[in-house]
Amino acid sequence: MRKSLILIPDTCVLLDIVRAPVRREFSQDNALAVLEILRLVRCATGAVQLIVPPVVREEFEQNLATVVQDATQELERIFSTHAHANATLALLLSREEHPRSDGAMQLINRCRELASEILGQAKQMATIDKDLTLAAHRSMRGHAPAKRGKSSLGDCLITEFALRLSNENSGSGNPSVILISSNTADYCHGRRLIDSLQVEFDAARLGYCRNWAEARWSIPAS
Repeated sequence: MRKSLILIPDTCVLLDIVRAPVRREFSQDNALAVLEILRLVRCATGAVQLIVPPVVREEFEQNLATVVQDATQELERIFSTHAHANATLALLLSREEHPRSDGAMQLINRCRELASEILGQAKQMATIDKDLTLAAHRSMRGHAPAKRGKSSLGDCLITEFALRLSNENSGSGNPSVILISSNTADYCHGRRLIDSLQVEFDAARLGYCRNWAEARWSIPAS
C-alpha cells in the first residue's frame, strides 16, 4: 500500500512553472512531473497532498505579475529570433515558412493558469507564533537558507513551517513530508543541502527536493 505524502512547494518552484518555457533548467521531466503530481493530488485517495503556509500564496501573488511580464518578454525575444531564422531559411532553401498560432503572452498565461491551479489545489495551513519566532532568529543570524545582508524571512518561515509539520507527522503511519524549493542558491551546496540544513532536516525527517521532477520520483510506487 502506498504511504501518503505531503509536498510543500515554495514560491520559487511554483513561479518556475510560469517561467518554464524560457528556462532551460526546467526540463521536460519537470513538465511531466507537474502534470503527474497535479493528477495525484486530484485523486480521492489522498496519497499525495499539497500544503502551503500563507506566505507562499502571498509571495506568489506579489511576484506573479513581474514574472509573467519578464517571461513574456523573453519568450517574445525567442520567437523573434526563431521568426528571423525561419524566414531566412525559407528564402535560402526555398521552403515554406511555418508561422506560430499562439503569441507569447497567451502561452505564458497558460503556464500561469497551471501554476495557479496547483496552488489552488494546495491546502493552506496557518503558521504559528513559534514558526515566526524561529524564522526571525534564523534570518537575523544568517543561518541557511538565510544570508546576511539579504531579506530571507519568507524562506526562513517556509523552512520552519516545513520542519514543524514534518516533526508533527514523524510517527509511524503518518505521511512523509517533503519541501520542494528550486532556490538552490540558498538551500544547497552543489547538488546537496547545506550541511547545517541537512542535519535539521534529518532530525525532523523532512525530505528536500530541488524541483518537481525530484518530487515526482520521491512519491512511493503503489
